[in-house]
Amino acid sequence: MKFNKDLIKTIMIIVLIVLLVGIFLVPSAYNSVYNKGVADGQLSVIQTQMQTGNVFVVVNGTVQGYPINAFCGGNSNT
Repeated sequence: MKFNKDLIKTIMIIVLIVLLVGIFLVPSAYNSVYNKGVADGQLSVIQTQMQTGNVFVVVNGTVQGYPINAFCGGNSNT
């Protein structure tokens, strides 16, 4: 099967345009999805911490739990 040179050039130009558009659009779309996921995850963690009354903090690579009052300086008896 013999292809016309103009047809091959046209196909290559279309592929190049699609690649260039993808290079510029994909990173911004990825950042948008990533940032939304991070925000949703943080809200979920905050809601869980408020429900349990505990805060979990990563200290030197280990997860440690503290009561919220330890951070607020409040007394749990009040």
